[in-house]
Formats: sequence, C-alpha cells, structure tokens
Amino acid sequence: MVFAVSGLVHELVITVPASAGFGGPTIYFLIQALGIWVERGCPCRRHGWVWRVRTWIVLLLPLPLLFPPVFVERVCLPFFTFINALP
Repeated sequence: MVFAVSGLVHELVITVPASAGFGGPTIYFLIQALGIWVERGCPCRRHGWVWRVRTWIVLLLPLPLLFPPVFVERVCLPFFTFINALP
C-alpha cells in the first residue's frame, strides 16, 4: 500500500508539472513492490552477484517510468538553467 501511495505522490510532483507521463511513477513504485514481494517469497539464495544484478535490474530498468523524458525536458532542464546549474 505504501508503494502505491508513494507512486501517487510522485505523480503529483512529477507528471502534473510536466503535463505528461501520467501513470509512469505509480507503475515504477508498483514494480518495486513486486520486486520486494518476489524477494520475500523466493526460497533461493539471496546473496551473491546474481541477486545483486537482479536488484539493479529491478531498480534501474524501469527508471524512465519514474522520470519520463518529458519531465526532464519541461521541468528539470528549465529549473537547472534557472539556478545556473548547467553550463
């Protein structure tokens, strides 16, 4: 439930200002919840490089859902330009 609420909060602060990418942050956080659910239910060995690679894949592969390109273009880049954080 916490992951769903977090997804909805991120929708408000990411997709609403960008006016696009709706649903992406919520899906991202639901994927994270699914990853934890699978991890808890897996009787297999939970350490080693294979498990770490699986964790990084679940974390990084869906990352564009959390920060859609339109958010970066419409919100992040103008903000960073405004605060003179970009060359």
